[in-house]
Amino acid sequence: MAFRFAAEAADRVAAIAPVAGYCWVGELQLSRPVPTLYTVGTQDLLIPLRGGDVRLPWNQRLVRRPPVNDTLDRWARALGCAAAPVVRSDDAAVRVDTYPGPVTFDAVTIEGLGHHWPGGRALLNPRLAGPPSTAIRATEMIWEFFRRSMSGA
Repeated sequence: MAFRFAAEAADRVAAIAPVAGYCWVGELQLSRPVPTLYTVGTQDLLIPLRGGDVRLPWNQRLVRRPPVNDTLDRWARALGCAAAPVVRSDDAAVRVDTYPGPVTFDAVTIEGLGHHWPGGRALLNPRLAGPPSTAIRATEMIWEFFRRSMSGA
């Protein structure tokens, strides 16, 4: 939803911070680049980093998912950012890739995180969604990103 809103109404949003999702928008022609912070876990069973077959937990249907990098590459192009990211930081728990360009576009990958809110309570069964992680507290990280984006810092 965040990608779609930014794609369709870029002039009405200061920044977006999608967590564990894809950009399903067909033609990406934003009216302006939108600062973006994307977050995903390495053990997400519903949004696998390398793509592949996923069994949907609500109806057990098998679907093919694209690699997360397909979304990140398309979004970088739409923003006018470099196609290849630069590693900004990389430790055992968290990696941050930055796509250089006219606005901030960072991709945060959390080691060992499944399809849960990073740093939040794991409300989904780990058998269906993968493991939780407290390596990052997404709410605070995203709020700080929005604050910086609004101030232009």
